[in-house]
Amino acid sequence: MDLFCSCVVLVIVKIRCEEYDKVCPNWVGVAGGDPALPGEFPHMAAIGYGDEKDITWNCGGTLISEKFILTAAHCVSSRESGPARWVLLGTVLLINTTATDGKNGQIHPITRRIRHPEYKAPAKYHDIALFEIGPAVTPNPRPMNLKELHPACLSTNRTFPGRKAIASGWGRVGHADDGSSNLLKVQLDIFELSVCQKAYEVEIRSTNQLRRGIVNTMLCAGVLEGKRDTCQ
Repeated sequence: MDLFCSCVVLVIVKIRCEEYDKVCPNWVGVAGGDPALPGEFPHMAAIGYGDEKDITWNCGGTLISEKFILTAAHCVSSRESGPARWVLLGTVLLINTTATDGKNGQIHPITRRIRHPEYKAPAKYHDIALFEIGPAVTPNPRPMNLKELHPACLSTNRTFPGRKAIASGWGRVGHADDGSSNLLKVQLDIFELSVCQKAYEVEIRSTNQLRRGIVNTMLCAGVLEGKRDTCQ
């Protein structure tokens, strides 16, 4: 029965992804910390904390179905602002985005937080979570079309054609800077796990973040000369 259900899910994913690709083909350009265009990443979600009139957007996530956001386990709660409460969809901008104005995108309340049971900060293992979201709370939310908002297509294999990845987010562009108010995109190279194992030798030996080293549930991506990543 489980195998049957898994096959049905994979077929549905393939069919829906083919539908999305007809409307919004995969972006294949080169990025280096450039602003994302409206609709370029229609699955991108911002994670918000605090009161609905003063939301702080501090994490990112990926829309993977009509009701679920895939994010990091460390985004489930903030030491300063408490649990994640909001999800912003359908915009590349983080301005004019309170639940009471809604000039950019649609804001949804988080109704359930599911953190990986084996995640234990500050370790970097099992750093994954799901948020279930409710209907949009933005006043008179503008209807979104497929070019602006649709779930990401989840890969059903472990191959990476061209060995490149596109990362997107609202991260800081410098160590002392605030997060970007415009969604940014950057192209990264994908490496064998052994490359990251060597690059993080100091952290593996001297901290409790990577005590088990780089494991096969991780993805090794970046730029060898540095200066490009989801944040600087």
